[in-house]
Amino acid sequence: MQYLIKTWFGIFVINERLEIKEKFLYPKDVEKLVQTNLDEEEKKLKEFQEKYEEIKSPPRKLEKKFKNKKLEEFTDEYRSLANDFFKKLSQEKIKKGFSEKGESIIRSVNLLNDLNKSINILEDNINDFIQLFDGPEDIESTYKKYEKKDSPTQKEETIKQISKLLIEKRKTRKKLTKYIKAEMKEFAPNTSKIAGEILGAKLISLAGGLKKLATKPSGTIQVLGAEKALFRHLRDGSAPPKHGIIFEHPYVRNTHWDKRGKIARALASKIAIATRIDYFSKKDKSREIKEELNQRLEEVRKNS
Repeated sequence: MQYLIKTWFGIFVINERLEIKEKFLYPKDVEKLVQTNLDEEEKKLKEFQEKYEEIKSPPRKLEKKFKNKKLEEFTDEYRSLANDFFKKLSQEKIKKGFSEKGESIIRSVNLLNDLNKSINILEDNINDFIQLFDGPEDIESTYKKYEKKDSPTQKEETIKQISKLLIEKRKTRKKLTKYIKAEMKEFAPNTSKIAGEILGAKLISLAGGLKKLATKPSGTIQVLGAEKALFRHLRDGSAPPKHGIIFEHPYVRNTHWDKRGKIARALASKIAIATRIDYFSKKDKSREIKEELNQRLEEVRKNS
């Protein structure tokens, strides 16, 4: 029986007598050592598993015995790299997890956008369908009414099923929104508190990631989501857009139209600061950023 033992500096194939049948030692360079552990280790393990038909993880006692008696000579070769390696490995794992969480948020936002479109279309069509038979009536009330019937007609069963479809989509949207909010609070806390979790997630998605959003000037953030209007302006000289998706923020949406441009500009400026802090330092500076934003909001309302 062959056993596969994995260490931070290499992979070993041994037998019951602790004899090394084959080994693969990682490069004696911190950067390459980290890269091998993160990116190439699984591939190499798979190669060994395919090469040896009967190979498995060793019993705990056998593994401990091997590491105590046989690994010393190899450990000595890599000992000087250990501190730098483990420090670098931890940093890279954090970065990798950070990147994966950002990708998860982007995909979730795309899914939420598709779900919203689907729900809007369904709501219009289902309402029209219900009104043909029952007149104006709330979809959930209609569903509850027909759900209670023991022997609904074919028409009633149809209305019940399409109403249920919409209700389930609404529940899914609610759960997805809750998930995005929770992820954003951890992933981009400053952006979440300044822009709001959902709007912040949408901005990250439109930019292609937090890093890309953090490196964009505030003027670009201000018009993210208004690309069509911006291209029209560049093409035929029509009025440039004052704001893009940040219109969804209550500070912009609830402001009179003639002041929205200034509010959007102030908001975009603070979102830009928040995203940079989230990406580069992770310190919570949201309170002071929010205070400065509210102060600017008051100035615009008084002076305009």
